[in-house]
Amino acid sequence: MLVGFHRSHEASVAVLDDRGRPTFAASEERFSRIKMQGGWPQITARHVAAHYDVSGARAVHGGLPLLQRFPREAQLALYNATHGKLQDVHPKRFRKLADVAFGRAGGSESEVFPGLERTHVDHHTCHAASAYYPSGFDEAEVVTVDGVGDTYSARVFHGKGGALIPRAQRFHTAFPLGHNYEYMTALLGFHPHRHAGKVTGLSAHGSRDERLLRVLETWLERVWSSREGRPYFFMLHSQHGSTEGDAAFDQAIRELRELRQTLFGDWSNMDLAWAIQYLLEREVTKLIETTIPRIDGQPICLAGGVFANVKLNKLVKEMGFGQIFVQPAMGDGGLAFGAPLYELAQRDGLSPYRLESVYLGPEYGEDEMLLAIRDSGLEPRRYDEVEPVIAKLLAQGRVVARFNGRMEFGPRSLGNRSILYHCRDASVNDWLNKRLDRTEFMPFAPATIEDAAADSFEGLSGAEHTAEFMTITSDCTERFRRECPAAVHVDGTARPQIVRAETNPSFHRVLDEYRALTGVGTVVNTSFNMHEEPIVCTPDDAVRSFVRGHLDYLAIGPFIVENPKLGPVVGAPPPLRSEP
Repeated sequence: MLVGFHRSHEASVAVLDDRGRPTFAASEERFSRIKMQGGWPQITARHVAAHYDVSGARAVHGGLPLLQRFPREAQLALYNATHGKLQDVHPKRFRKLADVAFGRAGGSESEVFPGLERTHVDHHTCHAASAYYPSGFDEAEVVTVDGVGDTYSARVFHGKGGALIPRAQRFHTAFPLGHNYEYMTALLGFHPHRHAGKVTGLSAHGSRDERLLRVLETWLERVWSSREGRPYFFMLHSQHGSTEGDAAFDQAIRELRELRQTLFGDWSNMDLAWAIQYLLEREVTKLIETTIPRIDGQPICLAGGVFANVKLNKLVKEMGFGQIFVQPAMGDGGLAFGAPLYELAQRDGLSPYRLESVYLGPEYGEDEMLLAIRDSGLEPRRYDEVEPVIAKLLAQGRVVARFNGRMEFGPRSLGNRSILYHCRDASVNDWLNKRLDRTEFMPFAPATIEDAAADSFEGLSGAEHTAEFMTITSDCTERFRRECPAAVHVDGTARPQIVRAETNPSFHRVLDEYRALTGVGTVVNTSFNMHEEPIVCTPDDAVRSFVRGHLDYLAIGPFIVENPKLGPVVGAPPPLRSEP
């Protein structure tokens, strides 16, 4: 058994058996209730210690942002001296520096799991392993892109027969795509670490402007200039999980938002979003074209925070790759998964396998659910078969929050910690987001029963597996656009979750029962959380978010809870299937 840890932002823990199959994985934010929680994942580690026997296991640390272990003054001195290209640090001295840094940072696995043998795997190798080994592809190209990890922002590998062979790498100052997207996210008024997805959604509303592209590229070149640049990266990342209240972070935000009015005042937010999305897509495709000798028909695996960008993932697939797999926990939370995979492959050999699901978090019993419900003064009804009841409520036009089984690993809710609604009411993206205190520019994702996928989405061939995890967009068929307008973006795409009976029988049955009532095998699925909160983890979290979000019904395990202030149906309910 191996236990993987990641201790920077998106801190996480994963437990893998000796075949490389995950038995547990979760991010610290779900337990601490602090979005993108960084540092040592102590609560998650203690959960593992309480529920898993890891005696004799090996502890594998995934990645280490080495620069962040130095005082900020030293970071800036190194930055100015080398412009961030710390070749001497990476990779030869990585493990030695990692041991020193972990020893000084405070908090480690030895506090919870004394005696575990410890090792380290570098950041982008972890990303690559997390995508390649669970893809099921014996031979594939593997690309990782993020802001920065151990001085790199991108690496390219060739995976074959269980081995990862490096092809190319880019240092983060020479290839700052993730940083640049963060800067634009902040410039547009959003949180740079958490709201890149808003910019992705907004980009579809914009249009090309050649003058804007020239101005944007010139400004970004100046930002990264060794003579006149601004160290926004260090200002935005001067501490783990830097946020409001940190002086450097606040100064960077002020400067970037002033530039919105001065340098970029001639353009709309939509066009600015389009421009940064265009530059991202151009540079990632160029990286792939110049480092991968053969694309046609090859499988490709993707990981790293940049590949949370579902529009980009679609474009990569359309470059001519035959199959695509995006690690469901593509951001730094997935490093805890990739680190032990790579260590196991190096130690014993590991053949790629097909990741069946990411329902890898904690699960709670009926007693815990009942206690949370009744502590809130609510009364539940228990059903031996709850799925037909959920389907009927959805067919009546009700919003149903679903809490069931094991929590999903990664940023997407996949039916076990989800808010569900019918897909006929396009206005739901406005009124439900307002209830949840959210601002979004991308419609809710469609959860589609597996045998309806071919009639719903075009170009899905070769992406069916990764579409189970809501990590890629697809063009919608005319039929889907007509039947499910709530899930279709302005560009005619959707970000589907394909639901299989083998991986989530309860959610699959909800969709099947809903289709029997309405003739449509899709419902909209959004994450079960309030704005700026992590996705719910425990029954207490679920009940609290249900009440705060003014949702109609909570389906928690076998129980249905009705909002005591239940109002009328907001949008028109979906038409029922015509009787024969």
